[in-house]
Amino acid sequence: MLDVMRVRCARAAFTGELQPDRQLEVSFPVFVNFVEFPPIAEGHDEDFLAWFAASNEAFGRFPGFICRQLLKPQDGQGGYVAIVVHESAETFGRMQRSAERDQAWEQVSRFLAGTPRPRFFQGAVG
Repeated sequence: MLDVMRVRCARAAFTGELQPDRQLEVSFPVFVNFVEFPPIAEGHDEDFLAWFAASNEAFGRFPGFICRQLLKPQDGQGGYVAIVVHESAETFGRMQRSAERDQAWEQVSRFLAGTPRPRFFQGAVG
């Protein structure tokens, strides 16, 4: 039985077109990565946000990519969290082992005051 996950993203799955506020219905078990970012180095918040937008474009071209979104804490406490949704751990892994990913993380490392903390999840119940 396949799980269904409804995902609200700024990107249409598999098309590469920006479609703000499009609701996607994904009908298969999904792989989700949450990345808790450390504090952003002083004076680099805008650089970090620009990096995230640009890296969304690069990562969005990978087969199996569904969406990636950056969240900020509602109360202003703590750091940003990214949600990355892929068709499977395998498609996510291929993206993680790519030159594009290495380049993106090399770029962002100068904006971070620490190391990001990833957590990984598999769809369980839709």
